[in-house]
Amino acid sequence: MLHYTLNTGHIADQPDAGPPGLYDLMAPLLKGGSVGKVVPALSAFRIKVMRAQGAAIFSVWKGRAPLVTCGLALKIETSRPVWTELERLYLMVSDKNPLAMAATHAAAQPESTPWLGVILLPSLSIQTKEIIRWLGDLEMCMAWSIVADEVIKNR
Repeated sequence: MLHYTLNTGHIADQPDAGPPGLYDLMAPLLKGGSVGKVVPALSAFRIKVMRAQGAAIFSVWKGRAPLVTCGLALKIETSRPVWTELERLYLMVSDKNPLAMAATHAAAQPESTPWLGVILLPSLSIQTKEIIRWLGDLEMCMAWSIVADEVIKNR
């Protein structure tokens, strides 16, 4: 799975499945809610999730501040609608906060699926390096869990 950060252009090729047991751990977050459901020490963080067959958009918040928004396209048919929403948000954020979030390059939709696109939001800039690193892991854990949930639902 491609893990693509639109703001920076960073692309990482990740496995298409997460570690064993991840789905069972993450299942309480697939409809959103406090990350404290999974890791009590992280109850300050919550996830909002919107899903459709083969696609998802989710945001991670700390308190009232959104930190990242992620779009997951599992099929070529869902790639365009997910990309359209991500690109809209990316351009809106960079226009509203040009000093902090100026687009330094044109983001390009990945050609193959599955992919996870990530938009870093302005409030992320005041978080610690540990939180920023942890968010990257959480993004992938959510993506892998959504993939696993799609497979289970389509059996």
